[in-house]
Amino acid sequence: MNDEGLKLLDIKGIGEKTAKKLERAGVKTPKQLAMMTASELVSRTDLSEGEALSLIEAARVELEKTLRIGVMRASEYYEALKRQPRLTTGVKGLDKILDGGLETEAITEFVGPYGSGKTQLMHQLCVTVQLTENRGGLNGSALYFDTERGFTPWKIEAIAKRFNVEPRVALENVYYVNVVDADHQVALLDTAEEYVREHGVKLIVVDSFTNHFRKQYLGRDNLVLRQQKINKYIGFLLRLAITYNVAVAVTNQVVASPDPRMPGDRAVGGHIVGHGTTHRIWLSRAKGSRRLARVIDSPRLPEAEALIEISDSGLYDAEAV
Repeated sequence: MNDEGLKLLDIKGIGEKTAKKLERAGVKTPKQLAMMTASELVSRTDLSEGEALSLIEAARVELEKTLRIGVMRASEYYEALKRQPRLTTGVKGLDKILDGGLETEAITEFVGPYGSGKTQLMHQLCVTVQLTENRGGLNGSALYFDTERGFTPWKIEAIAKRFNVEPRVALENVYYVNVVDADHQVALLDTAEEYVREHGVKLIVVDSFTNHFRKQYLGRDNLVLRQQKINKYIGFLLRLAITYNVAVAVTNQVVASPDPRMPGDRAVGGHIVGHGTTHRIWLSRAKGSRRLARVIDSPRLPEAEALIEISDSGLYDAEAV
């Protein structure tokens, strides 16, 4: 049996009664179970911690090759990374510094000030994800979590025309959510998993993912709580990406550094965000409608930069305009 056909009842220790209990708790597949923590499973069910650990471990044993959580040679891991699909940004220069496009099973963070092109790029990704794999897409749909009310449907239409995608079809394949506060944002993680699992979502966008946390947890007294919630949120997003082989793109705001020894802008969220996302790309204004994209933090990508052009129909290579 292949892993995609694996059911809860195929996992050692799970009978009809336990399977129904897990399904009522929203755990419907072995993949979900394998990527949970025991404390999460205990909080959703009446299972003891020992029972939860046993079931999770049994699911992981069945799925260790699919999820790459078992022992493997470095050469095998390298080959698996090379086989991972990439999502084109629609900009050759940006794809180049991203080693072919957005990596699946990863979180790519785009940081920059207002007007640097972050939201425009998120719109463009919502279209390129719908392209067939031979055109650099993932042949899937997008789920767009909007915390800043910046989503604009007619931008999707304009970008779709550029990529020869029927505008109406492009809009139908983008699932949009207006996120009202940080609690709503966290609660929507279950919705994200449902749409990835049942609606062909291959790209999750959060624009921007620190906005509500920053507004809701003000001051130093709330700093620890805010960082804990952000850390948990990033962790769940990454788990979704790994479990279902999807791409996650998030935007982040900047603030002025309070340290006079290190003046300039810095990304919101501190080290929690810096270590939690996989790749960090900094977008900044250049001359006129041009923007500079720079890889500033990544475990696999070298530092590099690309000059891009922003317009009503998306982002382009600057040299091509």
